Amino acid sequence: MTEYQPQAGAMFLGMRGVTERLTRSLADKILRVPAKDDRLVEANRIRKSIGAKTSFAQDLRDVGQMLQELEQIAQIVEQRLEQHETRGRTLTLKVKFSD
Repeated sequence: MTEYQPQAGAMFLGMRGVTERLTRSLADKILRVPAKDDRLVEANRIRKSIGAKTSFAQDLRDVGQMLQELEQIAQIVEQRLEQHETRGRTLTLKVKFSD
């Protein structure tokens, strides 16, 4: 690891000046990244998961309605598993609350 060597005048910059210089330096590097890449994306890895999800405009409070929605999501996952001719080992159910 190389030792930090302050540039001439760096000791007079203070923390704010050093932060501004680092921020500008980082911004310069980010701006050099090409904004568009027309190359075709080639997936070269094996799919590790298959899933389905949905969002609701309002919270579901009725257990019957929750089970009905869960059944529809399960059917979607089942169809996707059949399309990929695979099966699962782990099932994860993710529930998000508005609060």
